[in-house]
Amino acid sequence: MKHLLLWVCAFITCAIATTGCSNDDDNPQQMFTVTFDSQGGSEVKSQQVPSGGKATEPADPTKADASFGGWYTGTDYAKAWNFDTDVVTSDMTLYAQWNTASSSNRLATAIYITPAPDNEIIAVNAASESFTLEAYAIAQDGSQAANSKVTFTYDKDELSSLTEAWDINADGLTEPDEKIAEYSENDRSYLTFHPLSGASGDISLTIASEENPSVKQTVTLKIVGETDLAAQFTALVESLPQVSQLTFDNIEEHWNNALRAETLYNELTNKDEVATEYATLQDFINGMESTWELITYKKSEGNKYILNDDQEVTYNQSGTFPNGTYEDNSTKYELKNNGDFSTYFKDLGYSITGKYQLSTGSDENEGTIIAKFDNPLN
Repeated sequence: MKHLLLWVCAFITCAIATTGCSNDDDNPQQMFTVTFDSQGGSEVKSQQVPSGGKATEPADPTKADASFGGWYTGTDYAKAWNFDTDVVTSDMTLYAQWNTASSSNRLATAIYITPAPDNEIIAVNAASESFTLEAYAIAQDGSQAANSKVTFTYDKDELSSLTEAWDINADGLTEPDEKIAEYSENDRSYLTFHPLSGASGDISLTIASEENPSVKQTVTLKIVGETDLAAQFTALVESLPQVSQLTFDNIEEHWNNALRAETLYNELTNKDEVATEYATLQDFINGMESTWELITYKKSEGNKYILNDDQEVTYNQSGTFPNGTYEDNSTKYELKNNGDFSTYFKDLGYSITGKYQLSTGSDENEGTIIAKFDNPLN
């Protein structure tokens, strides 16, 4: 009897094992098809991927007059597919994104901010009625990027502690406890609030492209009182030399101080108290602009350069950079190896001459050229 029981147990164990093996054979792991739609580019073969598995990143497809921009889950290109982390859970199609020569020029490459930061600091007058920051992404040529919206990242509790509550009736808001507003208009983004009277403090604010978060800028909102702002403004004005004392070595420092002083002046609510200092500032700016010019430049493409953020010119090199001619339909600049320059205004029919120096930059990077006129402009 004992032998019979052992035999029955062995038979049952074997039957269970056999059944289990049979179930594994009848239910293989589910496979899904990943299709690659190259959107007019070269063909990319589909893949069979097990459920929960990762697709293998294929070699980049090619397309005439376009550069490959990655694989996306939809033709709106809102979500890029990450082959290292994303898993396949159903049949799916990935779509190639292409950058043409024209669309590449519209991609976000930098952040434009108003009011402009001074050494990454934006002064906010605690006595002002309201403060609004405008920001948007710009393309390489300085124009508004195709997707120019940005995101704001900051400590909301910290900023709220330095702001007044909104006047619900006057501001048209519906939430009584709302203090900080973020909104977009014309594809530009805004951050606005009422500074708390008498408040002071620094808020770190990161502004990033919605399209490409790696394009970002971090600034500090420095909330200070009216008295401190006025004192900073006066100190900057008093640090400015006579225009006759400007040289190639100090012009940029004093010009930046003048621009910073003008920004602080615009933040003041009681401008009458610094009227004398402001008149001195204007005299300096007018005198400087009649004698000097700071020309910013950056390479666009080929032999094209952008001067002062908005003027595209064709550069014909003669000697070492930046020597040569820069020309558009209305103006021709000529920089010579001996440090002489001339600017010819075609529509007006007259020229300006003087001396120049390359302050910063190279032919492949943006920089500044400083020019001093032989005779002050009228």
